[in-house]
Amino acid sequence: MSQYQNILLISGDPKVQALLSSYFSSLGCSGIREAVDGRSGIDLVRDCGEATDLVVCDLRLPEMDGLGFIRHLGIFGYRNDFVIVCEPDRAILNAAKEFAIANNLSLLAALEKPLSKSELDAAFTEAKSSANHVGNATQISPKKLRAIIKEQRITPHFQPVIELSSGRTVGVEAFARCVDPELGIVDAAKFIPTAETLGVVDKLTNVMLLKLLRQLGDWKSRGLFINLGVNVPPQQFVSDGFCDNLSEIVEGFGLDRGEITIEVSETAVYRGLTDFMEATARHTMAGFKIAIDDFGIGPIDTEMLERLAFSEIKLDQSIVRADEMNAHAQSKIADAVQLARSQDARLGAKGVETKEQRDQMFNFGFQLAQGYLFAPAMSGPEFEEWHSNKRSA
Repeated sequence: MSQYQNILLISGDPKVQALLSSYFSSLGCSGIREAVDGRSGIDLVRDCGEATDLVVCDLRLPEMDGLGFIRHLGIFGYRNDFVIVCEPDRAILNAAKEFAIANNLSLLAALEKPLSKSELDAAFTEAKSSANHVGNATQISPKKLRAIIKEQRITPHFQPVIELSSGRTVGVEAFARCVDPELGIVDAAKFIPTAETLGVVDKLTNVMLLKLLRQLGDWKSRGLFINLGVNVPPQQFVSDGFCDNLSEIVEGFGLDRGEITIEVSETAVYRGLTDFMEATARHTMAGFKIAIDDFGIGPIDTEMLERLAFSEIKLDQSIVRADEMNAHAQSKIADAVQLARSQDARLGAKGVETKEQRDQMFNFGFQLAQGYLFAPAMSGPEFEEWHSNKRSA
């Protein structure tokens, strides 16, 4: 049984449409809808909203083409899985992938024609293997999320950040999880879109920050000194008063501002450069560290980023894991290295899963790394146990 039950297939090619429909039907998908152009595809997404688990879109479409559909899908706020189908043209495929990511779509795969069952099987292997993981449950409903926030069932998980030259754990990145009686521990990707729709992202972030800083203060009081990296929503980061409020909370838990790294998404910066110039300078002057997160996920403008105050660049995992470190990935890495040198910033790599990736990042000049090679994100007690075992090993 497929984890996808409500699927939208968009293609003007009858052969492609027939193959996709037959494939997902064979997996037991009960809700398959089809469209032959981008405009009717968008109409179907609007009609079904979050009920759509997966969208598969052919780039070559009549009326509104696949690129136009991607742009409208991003505006609509679709956050479930998305797959691109394209002619065998590597340049077009790479450009479409970048465009989908830049529009905040959860790109699962980009497939070249002609499609085959084996290629589809390979593309959905990861999705199938994770189908039983609670983090891949369907979106948390608005009613459930309101209850979760009210009862403060938002819980932080911590992924270790490793210094590559020494192997020491020098920090953690925090990830929000929520606790649901039916679904268990659910990752942020399955409740943040709902929070955005409800307009409660700031409230959710405030609950998360209090729990994070309380945990960090407790660790510090027991002799565990660790730097905390935390993602802050762009609109909250640039808002008036946020820096002062955060400073007050940090000091209230007996922490130094320099122990906190605020991570801001690279793509968000481009949508409001002036605001980010002010906010990064203000937080840096206050003593916080700033990291440019998800670097390389979209088109890079190093001249624009050089106008910001930051002390770290975190390379997106899609670049770290690029097959055979292709020219596209190497170009992104070269941009990161150049920018880090110009700003005297550290370089961190996310999503490191193999020793080869670790060694590659170190040879490129990266100082920090995180990923499953070292450890997954863990609860506070699990991190303490992991850290203690690592130190005694």
